[in-house]
Amino acid sequence: MYRLVLYYLIALILGALVLSIFGKLPFTSTALLFSTVFILVVCWLVNTVFARIFEAPTNLESVYITALILALIISPLKSAADTTYFVFIAWAALWAMAGKYIFAVRKKHLFNPAALAVALTAVTINQSASWWVGTAVMAPLVLAGGILIVRKIRRWDLVYSFLLVATVFTVGTDIFIKHLGLYDSAYRFFMDSAVLFFAFMMLTEPLTTPPTQNLQMVYGALVGLMFSPYTHIVNYYFTPETALLAGNLFVYLTGPKQKLILKLKQKLAVASGTYDFVFAPSENAGAAVMGNAGNFLSRQWFNAKIDFLTGQPGLGNFNFRPGQYLEWTLAQNSPDRRGSRRYFTLASSPTEADIRLGVKFYNPASSFKYAMLNMKPGQKIVASQLSGDFTLPKDRKEKLAFIAGGIGITPFRSMVKYLIDKNEKRDIVIFYSNKNVQDIAYKDIFDQAKTSLGLKVIYVLTDKKSVQNGWVGHAGHIDGNMIRQEVPDYKERTYYLSGPHNMVTAFEETLKNLGVGHSQIKVDFFPGFA
Repeated sequence: MYRLVLYYLIALILGALVLSIFGKLPFTSTALLFSTVFILVVCWLVNTVFARIFEAPTNLESVYITALILALIISPLKSAADTTYFVFIAWAALWAMAGKYIFAVRKKHLFNPAALAVALTAVTINQSASWWVGTAVMAPLVLAGGILIVRKIRRWDLVYSFLLVATVFTVGTDIFIKHLGLYDSAYRFFMDSAVLFFAFMMLTEPLTTPPTQNLQMVYGALVGLMFSPYTHIVNYYFTPETALLAGNLFVYLTGPKQKLILKLKQKLAVASGTYDFVFAPSENAGAAVMGNAGNFLSRQWFNAKIDFLTGQPGLGNFNFRPGQYLEWTLAQNSPDRRGSRRYFTLASSPTEADIRLGVKFYNPASSFKYAMLNMKPGQKIVASQLSGDFTLPKDRKEKLAFIAGGIGITPFRSMVKYLIDKNEKRDIVIFYSNKNVQDIAYKDIFDQAKTSLGLKVIYVLTDKKSVQNGWVGHAGHIDGNMIRQEVPDYKERTYYLSGPHNMVTAFEETLKNLGVGHSQIKVDFFPGFA
């Protein structure tokens, strides 16, 4: 996902370079290229310094993404003698990187870095972003790449709610109060403003968006209202960056606030090619250590102040709901094109002391998984951005059916372990499909649930040749006939689907053909899953 965003931004810069060569943009290609390189260098330098001061892992993808966003919203250099401009972009680049460390609570930054940077330059040196990317000639590139990104991360509800509210308040005001025509107003709003780039690129930044779908829609609507140029509080009118920062505050108040630094405790083989990684909090993660009080940039001093202000020393209680996921960042010497971050569903239950991941390894493995497989006890990994709606319903009487393929079983392991530990009985049928017996993970947990909670667990092997005598389960593929046979009341149940994207899509179609309503189907999804 992050690589896609990076490629998208690079494509916009390259597109702008071509357009500037043909005189379609109000600056030269040389000016754009110089400004972009200058911002990249300053961002890299500042981030390197702050990462060492705060002893934090560096993610170069984030550095480059933020730098390129700044290059697309701050007008390029007009004259080599314009020292004011150099101060402006250097100041913006500095705050974009420093803000991730200074304006952070419990190791998680609060604000979109690029938006924070240009907002602070406007306040401190009276230099504002032009948002030059929001022009008609750039719109086709912005739209095409933006759609790919939102499709990948599936934040359509967030984008729709933002665009709907922003359009209604902006175009509506133009028509009914300013008496402009619909076409002129809509064209000006969508083609001659940064609304599309803002919606696709800025608004959807994962670390500053809410964790659940409903909150994402509220967040989108709230930012959309403030994005409208006619929205104001007394005499203060919001700019795009301040609208986003205000939305970021909403996210902070309503969402999880932790970034966890975890260390590997042990690695357990749970199936063929599948391992459980058991993590415990690092001893110094979030530690509230008072020291070197005279040095503002002391990591220990800063963390102590934040913990004192929030009333949450150390890691505090890491609260999550069974079935949710985290973004995981693992340092690598030479990451491949898929980058150094992944989303994994938590396999552990909130009732367990440690955090557990279930990961399936294939050959060849990505650089991330290769690094993960070679982790040693004590080695650290960063986890953040707790999210997800793929959780148990509040109504304990609701009838459920879980359908999992392969490592897609991890959220169900979390849920079932939670139910076992809480001795909470629910009417649940589980279909668990694998190629052969060796691929079945967490069988001990599900067998325990059958005995202690009365859950019905149906194991399915797709490789019929591997099925041996005495196998208690099905052979073949889960289909409509199997569901009707095993679940007579199948139309009364809510279905949870988790596994490879193609499998989930196929089961959605199967359930619809059985007459199961769309509202009865929940799909496990996290950004970048494919």
